[in-house]
Amino acid sequence: MTTMRNPEARSRPGIFSRAKHNNATVRAANRWVGDKFPEEPSEDLPVQLRLDVSPDILQAQPDMPSHVYMVWVIGTMMEHGVQQVVERRVHLTGSPGDYAHYTDDIRAVEAASTSYTELLLGNYTALQRKRILTLAEDVPFSPHWARNTCKTWMWLLLSAMNTEGLLNPPLLAGTTQETAIADPRENALGQQLIDRLVTGRPLWLRALAAEA
Repeated sequence: MTTMRNPEARSRPGIFSRAKHNNATVRAANRWVGDKFPEEPSEDLPVQLRLDVSPDILQAQPDMPSHVYMVWVIGTMMEHGVQQVVERRVHLTGSPGDYAHYTDDIRAVEAASTSYTELLLGNYTALQRKRILTLAEDVPFSPHWARNTCKTWMWLLLSAMNTEGLLNPPLLAGTTQETAIADPRENALGQQLIDRLVTGRPLWLRALAAEA
């Protein structure tokens, strides 16, 4: 499958960037606990794609009332007598005009929310999960994106994973022509595809319905 990567991204400094630094404000706001979980667990873990439509998302981003991220649970911890689930999240954070990607988004959450829909991608080895993190660092994006969102970024990551055989079965099968867009900054289609994928209406099902 063709990976949706802008071939000119590397030759045009300043258009695409990857935020590899850590932001103290972001960490504090999201209950960052990466210092307590410095190593990726060695066992296989389920990796999920999550579409969050919580009120917090709507309040923070009224123009984009949902947020998509990849997530896996790496442990648990006690805080103030309450057991917390520790998640590693892989996503594009921020809002239009101020996007960033942080490589160690490890946060504590109290309980599963009912405000999101999940899609299980499968069980991944520690080596495969580390490869996902590396691919995420290489997803091209602009902090100044206005038209594109976290969904565009995630579709680019899923495309890269599919190219390396990290999606089994290939969730993106048959979507090459619709997703091979030259410039990911213009990839509004990727946002629509993410919604269909996570909410149980993958693109290949739409194609089958059209043939019926």
